[in-house]
Amino acid sequence: MKILFVHSSGNNIAGSEIVLLGMLEGFADKFSVEVLLSETGIFYDRLLEMGITVYVTPFSQFDRRHPTRWIQSVFSFLVIVKKVRPDIVHLTSASPMQYVFPTTKALNIPLVCHVQCPYDAGNMKRYQPWQADQVVLVSKTLVQTFPADKRDNLSVVYNGIDLPKIDRHTSKRLNVEKFQLPSCSPVIGMVGQIIPRKGIDIFLRAAKKMIRIIPDIRLLIVGNADSEYGRQLKQLAYKLGVSENVVWVGFQSNPQQIMAGLDALAVPSRSEAFGLVAAEAMAVGTPVVASRVDGLPEVIQDGLNGFLVPSEDQEFLVCGLMGILRNPGLAISLRQEGRRTVQEKFSVAAHLVGIESVYREVLAKKGGQCETTRDHQDSLAEEVFHPHA
Repeated sequence: MKILFVHSSGNNIAGSEIVLLGMLEGFADKFSVEVLLSETGIFYDRLLEMGITVYVTPFSQFDRRHPTRWIQSVFSFLVIVKKVRPDIVHLTSASPMQYVFPTTKALNIPLVCHVQCPYDAGNMKRYQPWQADQVVLVSKTLVQTFPADKRDNLSVVYNGIDLPKIDRHTSKRLNVEKFQLPSCSPVIGMVGQIIPRKGIDIFLRAAKKMIRIIPDIRLLIVGNADSEYGRQLKQLAYKLGVSENVVWVGFQSNPQQIMAGLDALAVPSRSEAFGLVAAEAMAVGTPVVASRVDGLPEVIQDGLNGFLVPSEDQEFLVCGLMGILRNPGLAISLRQEGRRTVQEKFSVAAHLVGIESVYREVLAKKGGQCETTRDHQDSLAEEVFHPHA
């Protein structure tokens, strides 16, 4: 079976890229996998290092004022499909639907759309992910974001998380050395994209309160802050008087290694479809305090394997983080339960089985046989490229 993954970014490595890397690695020995990106960059380079065949073409959304660009995108995708001849096209987000769907529908190629973030009503109407043969959601809460009459082809498949064997004390020492941290100071971290919905500004305001309680505490922020928003956040840290305690370490290729050395992880997100970073921290035994939004309550059971706090509430965030630092017994319990949760509920094996089950289901809907599907693609594509006179 040949799968063509369509991913909307080639220059970022965050949640959806990590999920795609997991599928590519997990299916490498079972399926033929190739990837289409909209641009080159660090993720493109990572795929090439893995030996993955990668195609690059710009994605254009439909715009009535400039329809030519969208037509060019549709045609470019058709050319790639004719070359790859996939049995299934798997979108890692809904944004490419507008230019992928016309081709997959015309050529009768099974289409899977992976929804990994909550779309607002405007984008939901714009992308219309329900047009795919099957939609994969990363949490149950995302079902509610779909119109009631568009839920027949939805499947919930939780993300799969690695359970690396990382020594916590070694990671703590490496963090101290690499980021020049005081060896005896507690360290709380945030890991992820530096964008508004991640709530870094909430974390910085909470940092001011935590510094009053523990003056030598360090707040480690992992993520590329070389953007206008990143500069605004650094300015906010300066205005709040927390700059000396906040350590901006930029993008890191080994976030779980870093998280394993933290005393706690803060996830004060305003929106989080699943909460991959929370689960990754739990997998390496780092206690998590997260916002009670979207899919995070499906990852964290409040008080058992982490803490959930109201979104935008700095006081509760501080309370949860300080509770972990002040209570070593509680921290140990959270570490153990967090790792157990990932092992039992979010294993890589279970994720791959779930995705493969979706593939089998969409193939069955289309009549099932890969070679027949390819022959049909060839005949229809031939009509497009060489129409009869």
